[in-house]
Amino acid sequence: MTLDLYIAFGANLGSPKDAYKKALELLSESVGPLVQASKLYSTKALSDPNTVADDRPIFSNGVAHFKTSHTPSDILAELHRIEELLGRDRANHTYWASRKIDLDLLSLGNIIIKSENLIIPHPRIQERDFVLYPLQEIAPHWEHPESGIALSQLIEQFKASSFPKTL
Repeated sequence: MTLDLYIAFGANLGSPKDAYKKALELLSESVGPLVQASKLYSTKALSDPNTVADDRPIFSNGVAHFKTSHTPSDILAELHRIEELLGRDRANHTYWASRKIDLDLLSLGNIIIKSENLIIPHPRIQERDFVLYPLQEIAPHWEHPESGIALSQLIEQFKASSFPKTL
């Protein structure tokens, strides 16, 4: 069975545009054909809510849609392999750190998984305008697989912000 796979991309070190292009190429070779990729959007880095906002470089964020027949665990392993290949060091990484690449599995068809190693759909997708706006660009009719809430409704909460800015 072939499912719609949505993957979020983020980076704020090195050349995010080059990393995005290379990640899309590698993902299309390994998880399945690329259907569509959003433009890159420029966003402020998330900061630890318990600290003062920092001056990390601006992030570039995008979302890509693939068709796949791979298992969720195989996809996650592939995302980690590509991150490592493109310069991410997960062993010495902190949650709020700058990075050369970050790939997140947003959703896979209507699959819902809640395990220690994998949660699908991504548990914070509805909180992140830097994911929702690129997703809207390529999949305006997407609905949250667990809640059934339309993407347009999820985005409504961010209408007052100055997002999005494309690169």
